[in-house]
Amino acid sequence: MVCVPAIKNLIREDKIPQIATVMQTGAQFGMITMEKYVDELEKQGLVAFEDD
Repeated sequence: MVCVPAIKNLIREDKIPQIATVMQTGAQFGMITMEKYVDELEKQGLVAFEDD
């Protein structure tokens, strides 16, 4: 997460659940969600998931 004005505003207004949406649209600022990053690592073969 990059602390851009939109993120600051959401934190200030206690709208924490909306941060993920801003992160998804904030790729131009270098933002990426954990889920998206893990998906990319899996596609590259760097991580694998096992079912127990």
